[in-house]
Amino acid sequence: MKTGWMVGCLWVAGGTFVASSFAATRYVNVSNAAPAAPYTNWAMAATAIQPAIDAAASGDEILVAPGTYLLSGSPVHLPVEKTLTVRSTLSRAAVIDAQSLSQGVLIYGTNSTFAGFTVCNGLYGSRGGGIVVARPCTVPIVW
Repeated sequence: MKTGWMVGCLWVAGGTFVASSFAATRYVNVSNAAPAAPYTNWAMAATAIQPAIDAAASGDEILVAPGTYLLSGSPVHLPVEKTLTVRSTLSRAAVIDAQSLSQGVLIYGTNSTFAGFTVCNGLYGSRGGGIVVARPCTVPIVW
């Protein structure tokens, strides 16, 4: 009886390890000179956040270096089919500036996390914009 429990326990732990080994980390650095998909290290980091999100699979983490990320009309969009963790490597030092051209950030990915950013100059119609949350997710607010 003890042996069967032990084997079951090892199988569950092994299954968890195998499943988590498929997640990847993607990198974003606005000042990178040589971005190259799939953005899986700092030397190939994307220079904008959306290409890294587009290259990511559900479960991936996207690390964003400090800097100002200017949006040119489309918001940063976490799609409904992906559960992602998108976070700044230094709290509030990664700035998403929508330049009054878009809402800023749209989060549709259920259970996604979006943390450590400053979002500014968002616009939605004639109103202000920032972060639009359409599904249950985590967006830590720091004052």
